[in-house]
Amino acid sequence: MRIAYFAGFLTLMVLAGCQPETPPSPLASLNCGRAKLVDTANGPRCVKPTADAGKVCTTNNQCSLMCLAETGTCAPYLPYFGCHEVLINGKGGQTVCVD
Repeated sequence: MRIAYFAGFLTLMVLAGCQPETPPSPLASLNCGRAKLVDTANGPRCVKPTADAGKVCTTNNQCSLMCLAETGTCAPYLPYFGCHEVLINGKGGQTVCVD
């Protein structure tokens, strides 16, 4: 009788550990190495940090990519997807969009 209870208990424990397999995310299929993985409107993409990420700037030529008007700093990674207002000679007003 005890063996039957133990066998039933063991069966329940095994079944409780079973879970349906989750399909892998499309992001998981990309190997970006040290780059950052982002999901964009055009699908997952790898972006690499810029050497001057976060550096204070007043114009685009002070950055390897662009000087962001919102923060007054160089863009953090390349490519920097989306639309961003950039600083040119200390003034904003020019918008750059990257798909």
